[in-house]
Amino acid sequence: MRRFALQEFPAEPWKNGGGMTRTLFSRPCPDDSAPFGAFDWRISVAEIAESGPFSRFQGVDRVATILENGPLRLTKGPALGSLMQPLFVAERHQPLVFPGDLALHGNIGDDPVLCLNVMTRRGAAHATVTAIHADTMLVPQGFTILFAASDGWLAGDARLDCYQGLVLDDERALEIRVPTCPRGPLIAIVIATQSAPG
Repeated sequence: MRRFALQEFPAEPWKNGGGMTRTLFSRPCPDDSAPFGAFDWRISVAEIAESGPFSRFQGVDRVATILENGPLRLTKGPALGSLMQPLFVAERHQPLVFPGDLALHGNIGDDPVLCLNVMTRRGAAHATVTAIHADTMLVPQGFTILFAASDGWLAGDARLDCYQGLVLDDERALEIRVPTCPRGPLIAIVIATQSAPG
C-alpha cells in the first residue's frame, strides 16, 4: 500500500480562471497517434470557483463526486434561474456518471465546489466509484485507490484522515472500518483496463 494526501499534488489553475485541478493519478494513452495529453484514465480533484463551461472529452466517460458544498448542476448552457432544467445533478458524496462528450455548463451556488473526478477513455478503461459509509471488506481489483472524505477511516492498519488516501498494490482483502462520527464517506475507485480487440 502507498499513502498519499491531496495537498502533495500541485494545483494547476484553469485557463479561464474558473478553478484549479490537482491530478492525482493517470495513465497516458499509449497510442503514438493520440494528441498530447491524451489519457486512458485520470483521477483528479478540482476546485470549481465559479459557474462556467465544462471541458469536453471526446470518447471519455466521467464520474464526478462532490466533496465540499454543491450541488453541481450540469446544463446545456448557462442556467438562468430555474428556467433551464439540468441534464445531470451531482450531489455531495454521491458519485455521478455522465459522458464527457457533451457540451455542458457547470452551475454552482455561492460557495466553491470541490469535486473528485474520474475519467476513462472508452474501450481502454472503465471506472467504478463507490462511496463507502459502513464497515466492510474490500477486495481490490485492477488499479484501486481509497480516498477519505472525513477523518478517522481505517483501512486495515492504516488510518486515513480527510483527503488522505491509499493506493492498493495487491488483491488482498482489506477490512474497512467507519469512524465513530463520520462526516463523509470513504471513496473507493477501481480502474479496470480493457484490452484492445484482436
